[in-house]
Amino acid sequence: MKELLTYRQRMLTHWENTVPTLQRLVARFPDGLWYRTSSNGSWSAHQILSHLCDLEEQVFSPCIHAFLNEHPVPMPIYPSDKDWLSKYRPTKSVAELLADYKNLRVQGANGIKELPMGGWIVLRRHPQVGLRTLEWWVEHSLAVTRQHISWLEQSTKLDFSGMISSGKTAV
Repeated sequence: MKELLTYRQRMLTHWENTVPTLQRLVARFPDGLWYRTSSNGSWSAHQILSHLCDLEEQVFSPCIHAFLNEHPVPMPIYPSDKDWLSKYRPTKSVAELLADYKNLRVQGANGIKELPMGGWIVLRRHPQVGLRTLEWWVEHSLAVTRQHISWLEQSTKLDFSGMISSGKTAV
């Protein structure tokens, strides 16, 4: 049981640390390259960051909060890349994206920390992925965030191979 508690605490710490990781990455990113795409049609760095922030706002945060609320609401579905691109907001600044992302992560982490140990394994049904636990959602959110961070790191090196490309789903 102690190992499981240690694992969850470490995972939650990594989950929270994605905020300063993103902040450091954004701080060193050249301003003129945020909207640059590669010749193979991969997403720009701004699109990658926006996609991550929108997933946090539209999917991960609501799904995690479904576990934190006494009366959970239905969990939202993942938008397809095509649907997401149709609603992409290129005018939203990088600073706004990061601030929104940070606020959602802080709220989620604070709520998770207040849960009793058993709260991590309660099952809730998601329309696309079926029955999942809070632990799964935190792990999945962390994995998706790490993938987006990797794509952003690649874009800072102007190595656009391996980034999201049109028609591929990131989650």
